[in-house]
Amino acid sequence: MEKHFEKIVAFVDYHNLELSFRNEGLKLDLVALREYLSEGRWLLETFVYIGFNPNNHNGNQNFHQFLSMNGFMVRTKPAKVKPNGSLKCDFDIEIALDIVDYIEKAKPDIVVLVSGDGDFAPLATWLRIRGVRVEVAALPSTLSQDLKEAANGYINLYEAMQEIQSAGEEIPAQREEVRNHGNGNNQWPEGADTGHSE
Repeated sequence: MEKHFEKIVAFVDYHNLELSFRNEGLKLDLVALREYLSEGRWLLETFVYIGFNPNNHNGNQNFHQFLSMNGFMVRTKPAKVKPNGSLKCDFDIEIALDIVDYIEKAKPDIVVLVSGDGDFAPLATWLRIRGVRVEVAALPSTLSQDLKEAANGYINLYEAMQEIQSAGEEIPAQREEVRNHGNGNNQWPEGADTGHSE
């Protein structure tokens, strides 16, 4: 009997995530986090929404290129630069439109929304009505109660980071594995029927 793996797609609101991690004094490793969120499931795609500094576009290119080379679908636009030099970039509309478009075409079983922004609560409800499971991944300190209640499940990123850090030496090996799987865009779980012969 074929083993069924749930198909998931993740949408990462980078600035919401990075700010919350910085405020908690935590290190953000997107590659390791993606592996954690998709473990035991069939990862279709990971979208990352990240702005660039319009005053220093070249300074952002290395990080954006790193994400692309590691299989992330990078969506970007100019950010607003705050007086303290940090960037503010709102991607709510872009994320919502991409989710609506993507689920109609790829039909994932699960959408993982990596953000605690309560503005996404109506979107979570919309997805659930259409039979898509919604999981929210965020730090407890930045998770909107409205969003938590609208989703099917909640992934505590504080606990996730502790598990990732305890894995320690496994993370570089995971990064290498991502590079060897078509840039990580389609990770075929062991035992999955890919429709291709070896």
